[in-house]
Amino acid sequence: MQLSGVRIGIGLTGSHCTIPEVIPEIERHKQEGADLYPILSPAVLETDTRFGNAEDIQKTLFTITGRKPWHT
Repeated sequence: MQLSGVRIGIGLTGSHCTIPEVIPEIERHKQEGADLYPILSPAVLETDTRFGNAEDIQKTLFTITGRKPWHT
């Protein structure tokens, strides 16, 4: 695993249209062994858009990383 033991903070901000494209990359990093820490801006934490709703994004990140997203 290339990223075994590497800690990576994954920050998602108000560019909601990119989130569906980023999720597979987050999964790939996890599969390569990275220790991931999701971080969400207030916009992603609280805003539902046509690209996904806030709660589903948080659940997806928790499923992938095993961590609740940081937001403070």
